[in-house]
Amino acid sequence: MKKLFFFAAVAATLVACSSSDPAQEAPKNDTIRLTTSVAGQTRSTSQTLQGTQIANGSSVWVEMSYDGTATNTTDWGSGPYENKAAYTADGAGVLNGATVKWPVTGDEAGKIVTAEAWAPATAKLTAFTVKSDQTAEADYIASDFLYGKTRTAGYSYTDVVTNGDPIEIKFAHKLAKVNVTISAATNAAGAAIDPTGAKIEFGPSVLGASIGANGNVTKDASAAATIVMTSALEAAKTASAIMIPQEIAAGQLLKITIGTGTTAAVYVYSLSAAKTFDAGKVYTYTLSLRGDGSIIVLNEKIDDWEAGTTETITATKQ
Repeated sequence: MKKLFFFAAVAATLVACSSSDPAQEAPKNDTIRLTTSVAGQTRSTSQTLQGTQIANGSSVWVEMSYDGTATNTTDWGSGPYENKAAYTADGAGVLNGATVKWPVTGDEAGKIVTAEAWAPATAKLTAFTVKSDQTAEADYIASDFLYGKTRTAGYSYTDVVTNGDPIEIKFAHKLAKVNVTISAATNAAGAAIDPTGAKIEFGPSVLGASIGANGNVTKDASAAATIVMTSALEAAKTASAIMIPQEIAAGQLLKITIGTGTTAAVYVYSLSAAKTFDAGKVYTYTLSLRGDGSIIVLNEKIDDWEAGTTETITATKQ
């Protein structure tokens, strides 16, 4: 497979003219550049995973349309060029996958190109399920559904070929996120204890959803289940999980278990009334664990996921 090279936006202007020898430079009409931006996200101790770059091994599916019609390979010129393909990120700004070029049909100057993309990659975008155990980073990333499209007007031949403009795809987090920070914990005797190593569970919540237009999600009818945010809380005492947007009924929302067996200390936080968790929102809870087994929410914040950095994919004919 050929490679798509990511460059940070600040460096994007440097890729076209690295040599004074025209024979060593890729003609503009052999190149489509895709710019992607992704909202920041958090988890585990760093709370920055996949915030500025798509994480190593993550997959992104990109579909290009030509004048509003999904085209076949022939429309995109000779050679192994594809308008629908999955790419794999290496975590350092490179996507490995097929090369994309502007379609060649004889009247390309009057056409418009648009694109949509989503991650994790799947050729059929109809349903999505988050993992019930998100302790591992791979399972957390696999639970984070991102969807993006180009601007409504698309990009013309003049934009991309004549001017060399990148095609920008703006991604959004289509699910909801829960962050937990433990600020203090006491045992039954009232003495302070260290919650490091604790297991943190969220829910129960429905794990599956159907996906509609523009990547919007609707929870499905599957049974609710708890989500393991971490099976062993690290020293930073923070954890995160991705959930399907939904209303969760009154009752248990968070369960934190410190220790194992008969000596384990179990702490529970319950909702007194149903609560709605909306798409694209981050719900951050700062908790104090009390010796009677209750959890006191010291602070609850609800924020929008903020826009992250922009990266440029440059696809050149090989």
